[in-house]
Amino acid sequence: MSNTDHYFMLKLSEINYRITVHEGNPIEQLESQSRKILFHILPSACPERYKDQLIELRNFISDHLKNKEPLENVPVKLRNITEEQAENYIKLLKAIENHIDYELE
Repeated sequence: MSNTDHYFMLKLSEINYRITVHEGNPIEQLESQSRKILFHILPSACPERYKDQLIELRNFISDHLKNKEPLENVPVKLRNITEEQAENYIKLLKAIENHIDYELE
């Protein structure tokens, strides 16, 4: 496993953990980790079968951060997203982690 792959897996595991323990609804859970998804989960390290979906998620988050404060402590509000869409994005992040775990076994 390369350093890039290791970093990707480390950050993805951290993001998935924080989403899991967050007390809010799926939208709030995804919002809480949006900046980390955008800045730490790079598609270049993602398994090929999930790459397009990850790019879609990152573009969605990026569109909501345009013209916003770049500060880490400013909350992200994802507009025009349903709980079902948020759940699907969360499932995607967990599927990527599970896929990588399976490949490492």
